[in-house]
Amino acid sequence: MNLDPELMQQFEAEMKQLETEEFPPSEVVMSPLVIFALITQIQLASRHPFNSNWYATQSQSLARELQTVFNPDSAIYQILEMGWNPEVGFEAWAEGRIRQHIRAIQQHLVEELNKQDPDSEWEIAGDGSVEAV
Repeated sequence: MNLDPELMQQFEAEMKQLETEEFPPSEVVMSPLVIFALITQIQLASRHPFNSNWYATQSQSLARELQTVFNPDSAIYQILEMGWNPEVGFEAWAEGRIRQHIRAIQQHLVEELNKQDPDSEWEIAGDGSVEAV
């Protein structure tokens, strides 16, 4: 797939603006369930062997900060901690109840997206991704 050169030029200019200008901090409101989903997705992306740049570091820092929403003594927090450990394999991480919770998170995300935008319809695809239909 070839990217439109004009789009790439505009993208580069906008990214340079983000890097050089001062912007006020943004505020985002998320439910704890969505926070859990976001953290786990960042953990998954963090395990990719080519994902070791500045963006990855910033994403991991954000996820670690978001993790403080949960009580450190809770099972949720402990499961999230497992996700930072590269010795915990994907198979162990995705088994049993964790897989059920991920499915529940996906379902909740679909419901929230459908509420926020009644003109669109979202669903969980066969591969487990959440997509517009």
